[in-house]
Amino acid sequence: DPSIIKYIPLEELNDPKQVLVEAVQHDGLAMKYAWRSRVLPLELHCDRELLEKAVAQNGLSIQYASKKLRRDRDLVLAAVEQSGTEAIRYLSFTLRHDKEVLFVSRMSDLGC
Repeated sequence: DPSIIKYIPLEELNDPKQVLVEAVQHDGLAMKYAWRSRVLPLELHCDRELLEKAVAQNGLSIQYASKKLRRDRDLVLAAVEQSGTEAIRYLSFTLRHDKEVLFVSRMSDLGC
């Protein structure tokens, strides 16, 4: 159950990133629980590697990325490839209207 992450005192762990990496590999939306419970250390909120793993498992986890990462074209393409048009609303304004991003998201929705 990914919601268990909100009860783990990440700030007290030696390697909170490793705990989160393992959690998001099982459920990309585990980021939600860490983010909402405010236990996610700021540097991990902006950690591209962590978000790559979360997005690979569930593209909707892009919503828990920093603004900077939501403008990262490669990360965004991975998110829409995984979750289709459903992920579009969480992207930066520019990438929401990007032709390639829209194309990849639609292809994902069609199962291509």
